[in-house]
Amino acid sequence: TDYKSTNTPFGRDIVREFVDAFRAEGLKIGFYHSLIDWHHPKYVIDLVNHPQKGLSWELYKKLCAEPDPQAALKPYLDRIAELEREGLIVVTDYEGCASEYPLDSRAWPHHADGACCASGGMSEAEEVAFQHAFIRNHGLAPKVEEKFSRNRHPDAQWYPKAGFGLFIHWGLSSVTGWGDLSWGMIKPSKDGHGKNVERWGLPSPARSVPPNEYWKQIRGFDASKFDPDRILAAAKKAGFEYAILTTKHHEGFCLWPSAVGDMTTKNHLNGRDLVGEFAAACRRQGLKVCFYYSPPDWYFERDYMSFSRDPDIPDAGCDWEPRKHKEKTPAFEAAYREYNRVQIEELLTRYGKVDMLWFDGMGSDCVSVKRLRELQPGIIINDRGRSYGDVFTQDSECRFPRERRPRGCWWEYIHTLCDGGWGYRYHECYKPVAWLISETGRARSWNGNFVANVCPNAHGELPDVYYKIMDEMAAWMKANGRVLKEAEGTDLWPEHCNVAVTRTGKVHHFLYDWLQTGDIVCDRFPKPKSVTVGGTPIPYEWKDGTLKISIPYLKIGNLTTVVDVE
Repeated sequence: TDYKSTNTPFGRDIVREFVDAFRAEGLKIGFYHSLIDWHHPKYVIDLVNHPQKGLSWELYKKLCAEPDPQAALKPYLDRIAELEREGLIVVTDYEGCASEYPLDSRAWPHHADGACCASGGMSEAEEVAFQHAFIRNHGLAPKVEEKFSRNRHPDAQWYPKAGFGLFIHWGLSSVTGWGDLSWGMIKPSKDGHGKNVERWGLPSPARSVPPNEYWKQIRGFDASKFDPDRILAAAKKAGFEYAILTTKHHEGFCLWPSAVGDMTTKNHLNGRDLVGEFAAACRRQGLKVCFYYSPPDWYFERDYMSFSRDPDIPDAGCDWEPRKHKEKTPAFEAAYREYNRVQIEELLTRYGKVDMLWFDGMGSDCVSVKRLRELQPGIIINDRGRSYGDVFTQDSECRFPRERRPRGCWWEYIHTLCDGGWGYRYHECYKPVAWLISETGRARSWNGNFVANVCPNAHGELPDVYYKIMDEMAAWMKANGRVLKEAEGTDLWPEHCNVAVTRTGKVHHFLYDWLQTGDIVCDRFPKPKSVTVGGTPIPYEWKDGTLKISIPYLKIGNLTTVVDVE
């Protein structure tokens, strides 16, 4: 490329200068490199708004040719300011999602790139971007005193080989099952949930209610049939290694009798400790104990936030009435942080060994990583709300990540096995086991874990279809589990192969999933010694480094078919 610093009037290799200076000071060197290149002919733009306002190379050359480059630049800078005021460009840390869309929901586009959540009209990627922005999940810069590094404690090293985990989202929305967990109290935009039926199918519509009506559902939340042993035993049999429970979601209801706050089982269910029951059952069933915790608490924050995404009523109160919410004071912020700190430390001191703490939203820094590890030396934390953690979870919610993770990175891909949202929905629609196996295989081919979400009703029950799926998964795992649990990822899919591929030793496992048709084709692959399905040799072609496998029709099942290639 001619688009480089040595071709500018400066004529300098800036990267080399930084490298030399950093190395001279004994500092570690890291490079940021964007795979998106707006200078490439594919992109025709004049202004770049991420990560900083900047200028394209063509515009730079044009301005340099002007008698007064600064004066020529001013109209462009004025235009940037105008676009920002209009909400048409956004500078954000959430790359690839929010930065592409304006803040005004009326102008958000609608793309068919995933199953829609409960927002009404948005695609799944757009909905995820909105929700992350709403709870300020972009992350914080690491504090200097923390100097984060991944937990090297022996008790934390189970994670990369775990394969897959079970997420359990449970809260007050499970009483009616009409809307999603927590998000069902946000006043929707006027796109209309009915449109989602045409776009995403029958499980997608949802009903939202004002916060005061939402919180009244606590009267019907009784957990009278909650049997965590049954739920977790089925998951363990199916090959799951860890389970994550939403101890408190954004709605503010704590599933344990916390010493702080009014929205806990201390004031409801006669002080019953559902978190304690879950943790004990995890240990009995041989699963790692993992807690989800939301620092954003909309019940605590109810007078200081808007419950609306409707552009006609941008600031709505607890009955969706137009209002101006209170401004947060230093005293309120200090009380909020102390409230979260107490609850987080309760979770880490009441239930024995906790293997993972899964944060969701800004505020998790009220307890330092040092303190978390003092209380639980082998604990793993995720990266939400901080922008750093042992496990990378950004950009892989309800969709497979767009970019391959660095080698050695711990990461997970999370999605809903239950259809229609994260919380319980009255229709109890679940995705088929073939989808569960396929998505797990894709994650494992990139050395990640797959986390599938389920959601009990207000009595604590999961539908029969959950147990059916777990039984089907267990049967498949009995014959093929080695390709997910014992194997490691490869760099073949999707760059060089049309199916996901894992490997154990010298044997590559080609995962021909339920949606695949046609032949398996893989280039840059050495000539194989054998190609088998279930131990039976099948024909293949290999020429000039390209392997082509045509699986006999009767060898292809309804679930992922494993082709072993040595």
